[in-house]
Amino acid sequence: MSGSESQIYPPRNSLLETVRMILRVFLIFILIILILAMIAPKQYHVERSIEIQAPAVLVFEQIRFWDNWEAWSPWADMEPAMAVSIQGRDGAAGSEYHWTGKRTGSGWMTHLESRPPERFAYHVRHIKPLPGKSEGVFLLEESGGITKASWIYRGRTPMPWNIMNLFVSMDKIAGRDFERGLILLRDLCEKKAVLIAGYPVQEVSFQARNFAAMRRSCTRMEARPFIEESIPRIMDLLSSRGIRQAGIPCGLFFTEDSLLDVAAAVPVIRWTDSGSIREMRLPSSRAFRVEYEGPEHDSICARLALDRHFARNRLRRKPPVMEEYPDRPEAGGRPGNILLRVYFFVQSDSERTSGGLPQGK
Repeated sequence: MSGSESQIYPPRNSLLETVRMILRVFLIFILIILILAMIAPKQYHVERSIEIQAPAVLVFEQIRFWDNWEAWSPWADMEPAMAVSIQGRDGAAGSEYHWTGKRTGSGWMTHLESRPPERFAYHVRHIKPLPGKSEGVFLLEESGGITKASWIYRGRTPMPWNIMNLFVSMDKIAGRDFERGLILLRDLCEKKAVLIAGYPVQEVSFQARNFAAMRRSCTRMEARPFIEESIPRIMDLLSSRGIRQAGIPCGLFFTEDSLLDVAAAVPVIRWTDSGSIREMRLPSSRAFRVEYEGPEHDSICARLALDRHFARNRLRRKPPVMEEYPDRPEAGGRPGNILLRVYFFVQSDSERTSGGLPQGK
């Protein structure tokens, strides 16, 4: 090799040494990443609470329906143009809330389970900007008309992304969003509580009625679907037998625990038991009624207005709670709204003394 060629090409030993140096730096970098990933927190937990001057059942209804989140979600407030879609029966386990936005990224939330009005749990799947999975829980505790709402968010950051947890506090970043959301939720619920106080409550003299009814025990989430499915079945059987209904179809709620005793009922002059459709009778009674027209997920307001009226007037309620479902004229209301009348029956002094409450035949 000539002297000129040795000046153009570096010695082979020098080139190998450079490659080895690059490999050493790369391996050291990988080793640092692995060490940091091993010592960095892999889990995060964010929790915020607020007190709301509204009944827990009202707060719970704003949480368990995805459609209601638009009114108080901190991310909807951050990005009003965010695209949102709801899949499944809103308010029931398994329903999903999908979102896509420039600032909020994309992903979906799945309703896992509910214990009204105390607990709502959901799963979050993030797609953008970073993929991930999280769990969210709302816990509600009411005392003296004030509800403490706690929003808990937890998840696991996969390696090596968990290294970011050494330098960025998820509690501080996400906590600000949860604080904002709880403030919006509080303001919304307290405004609804004021509106409930203004609902007109009408006293009525309820006349005894006979029903053809289907009755079962079910969860709160199952009650309305059961009524919606059962009333057409009852009406079809009445029609096939040439029997005319004698009033407005309704739902009757005999208990309001975690497991409801509920009936789908159609008024008739008389009825002979046929399979699962049985005769039921409610006696004449003093009652109070509220008429509600609006989204299904706010229909709880009618019951809360009656609860408030009974408490203020020291009235005792007896089962069942009755919901009538009249046909709404096409000229009235907005598409998607429901129309119903809710009745609370007053327990008389004689019923209070005897301890007997009519439960329907």
